[in-house]
Amino acid sequence: MADSNLRQPHLRRLVKEANAVRSDFEKLFEKWPEEALRWKPAPKVWSAAECVDHLAVTADLYLPRLERVVDRQRPASASFQPSWIGNRFVRALEFGSRPIKTFKVFQPEVSDQSADAVLERYLDRQRRVVELMQTADELDPNRPKLPSPLTRLLRFSLGEAFTILVTHDRRHYRQAMRLSEQPGFPLPRTAY
Repeated sequence: MADSNLRQPHLRRLVKEANAVRSDFEKLFEKWPEEALRWKPAPKVWSAAECVDHLAVTADLYLPRLERVVDRQRPASASFQPSWIGNRFVRALEFGSRPIKTFKVFQPEVSDQSADAVLERYLDRQRRVVELMQTADELDPNRPKLPSPLTRLLRFSLGEAFTILVTHDRRHYRQAMRLSEQPGFPLPRTAY
């Protein structure tokens, strides 16, 4: 289903944004060689490949929760209204907001995987998230609340969880691109 065929404006916007960020990562991984994708300006700064792997790890933690919610929910006609906490969480993830320390459960798993393998893992998870958004078009985006992978005390609506994942993807794409501005980056500016 194309994003323009979705009934809910919120999901239509999210699917469009998710597809755009997926395309941006694909282009980045086509243009940059393995050396650039794995380059880090400092030991505690993530490489572009680690940013992408972090997104796949995060999706792996959210997908089972989202799948359960989508499978169990009945159709509804409500429009998306984020909660105060959900809205604050999304704003904290937007690019340009202050850095956020990543909890261990969300750390990248990159080790000896090729950058292409990391990208494929992310793309697979991201496609599944988009499919769930498309399936959820007939569902109430404000219910039910699904627990965060971090703690069961923090719960997000279906619409908030989708918004968090897409906003998070865009944040880390921009983080990866920012690496190319660092001194010592292994590609000349004209190469990207």
